[in-house]
Amino acid sequence: MMISSFAFAQQKQLIVKVPPLNENNIITISRQMDCLPGVHFSGYASGVSCLLLRYDTSTVLDEIIITSTLHHLNKKLPLQIIRGITAYDVIDGKLPEGY
Repeated sequence: MMISSFAFAQQKQLIVKVPPLNENNIITISRQMDCLPGVHFSGYASGVSCLLLRYDTSTVLDEIIITSTLHHLNKKLPLQIIRGITAYDVIDGKLPEGY
């Protein structure tokens, strides 16, 4: 039996704090992330204005390709990567101090 190497690929979460977005901005970002292999747009937490993304580390070697793509969308929107929390923390509104 042959086991796919994709089953063992590591998925990482990427949580990005952005300015408040409207529906068109979110659709644009979602479509652009669909064009990047190994990247999954999980959603947008409107209460804390964060993008929730997952990426496959065997396909995406560094998250800089994702962040630079986001930066150049929607008139070079400023963004900030939030580390050390999960998407569930973001949805629950549990952001660290300073965010």
